[in-house]
Amino acid sequence: MEGEATVVIDEESVEIEAGDAVWILPTATRQIQSGDVESALVLVSAPASKCRTTTCVDDPGSWATNGFIG
Repeated sequence: MEGEATVVIDEESVEIEAGDAVWILPTATRQIQSGDVESALVLVSAPASKCRTTTCVDDPGSWATNGFIG
């Protein structure tokens, strides 16, 4: 992340700046608003997983979550 921005998650505003990360539930509504200075950020997205451990196997054809399990 570079610069500053506001992420609105289910109507709750979260101020973010360089070095910050935000995890957003797949079911949450979200909006990203730039701050007073131009910003750049990385957005990573993946389908929701039914797995709650790294040893779980999702349905065939779905993306695996290997590592961070929200």
